[in-house]
Amino acid sequence: ALLAAAEAGESNRYITGTSAFYRAMSLFRRGKEVEARRLATEPIVSRAFLVAKKLRHSSGAQTVLALLANGAVQDLAGRLKREGLVPEHVEIVGLDRRDHQLRAALEQTPGALFYERTS
Repeated sequence: ALLAAAEAGESNRYITGTSAFYRAMSLFRRGKEVEARRLATEPIVSRAFLVAKKLRHSSGAQTVLALLANGAVQDLAGRLKREGLVPEHVEIVGLDRRDHQLRAALEQTPGALFYERTS
């Protein structure tokens, strides 16, 4: 039921956050401490953008992976690089509600959105 609530209220961070908390608590009570801790701290990525930004004062471009998530994006970024899932030269940034101008620019860039979580 908690998983269904999280999926049904995916666009509402209060529902998904509360649901994840109670699922983690339930796992912990059943003795699955490692899995509970992972669930409680795992950020959920709702959208991901990949863009290449041309550098102003040097030649080349900087590749940026911008993540809209509900948790600690920096921890996720480190893990993605450690596990070799994202090359070292890619800059990973987290977007939050204060980044609405950057998010709007990314949304208007053709082909930038490559992942969007759906229910």
